[in-house]
Amino acid sequence: MKKLNPTIEDFNIIAESGNYDHWKYSVEYTEHLSYIPIIRNTAYGHYAIREDNNGYLITSKHQTCFFFKFGCLESISQFRFDRDGIADTKCIETIQYECPILFSPLCYKEIISTCRLKANEDNGDDETQSKDNQKTEKDSLPPIEINPNEHKLQYAYALWYSRRSPGKQPSIQSYDQNLKLVGRFASVEQFWSLYSHLVRPSELTTSTDFHLFKVGIKPMWEDEANQKGGKWIVRLRKGLVSRCWENLILAMLGEQFMVGEEICGAVVSIRFQEDIICVWNKTASDYATTARIRDTLRRVLHLPASASMEYKTHNESLKNVHRL
Repeated sequence: MKKLNPTIEDFNIIAESGNYDHWKYSVEYTEHLSYIPIIRNTAYGHYAIREDNNGYLITSKHQTCFFFKFGCLESISQFRFDRDGIADTKCIETIQYECPILFSPLCYKEIISTCRLKANEDNGDDETQSKDNQKTEKDSLPPIEINPNEHKLQYAYALWYSRRSPGKQPSIQSYDQNLKLVGRFASVEQFWSLYSHLVRPSELTTSTDFHLFKVGIKPMWEDEANQKGGKWIVRLRKGLVSRCWENLILAMLGEQFMVGEEICGAVVSIRFQEDIICVWNKTASDYATTARIRDTLRRVLHLPASASMEYKTHNESLKNVHRL
């Protein structure tokens, strides 16, 4: 019996198993998408599977609208499989997107191309290309435009999202690959436009992180702006993280820390038994500055004097990773 409403999961499972008996036709779908858990989206797509003498040719056209159709991404992919279900390593794939200038193109290749992974295990070209793309990601984005009637922030910011497998300590390379740029903003209005559509930290899954950093600074220890810096770490019991995160980022955007350009960004990390909030700064050896950041952080988070706070340099963090 043919399925009338196949989903993306169905497509990937069947594409990997090579069982196309009930997929030799075109089908359209519309569904709520939860693959990017921080943004609520709607997906529209069209799959066409054609049989020929060489096997099966699968053409996928996938469109995702997010922020109530405020932005749109379209992907067109083609995969060829022989009659035994073995994928050809050649895959035609184009990614197109239309979105406001403050939002980055979200990466939906994981959604479309799950069945491509096995076919490319021995193909190093894609991995090399992916690394090159990550290196130029910060430099290739257009400047953020601000309307005359908007209230400009002192610094422009970028919001990043990452998620790692629970229980696994990520390498530096895998950490970089897991970082997804969600959006950028340079005014109060642009910030609220982005923030109002995000899932709150308390609703995120375990081992998930938000990173809010100044534009031009990537949330990595190796970034030039972070190499000599460190971070204040605050561990929170469950149930407090959403309020504390909002208080922190509003204080950061409002320049309440009063330490000039020292602040690089802030991170919220959702873990199994606790949640963690961090503030990164540029100069770990400037004890007066780190003390001021600590005191401001304690104030904006309404932490009691007995609350535990830890400062850790990025050099220490790097050494811990290299020991693993």
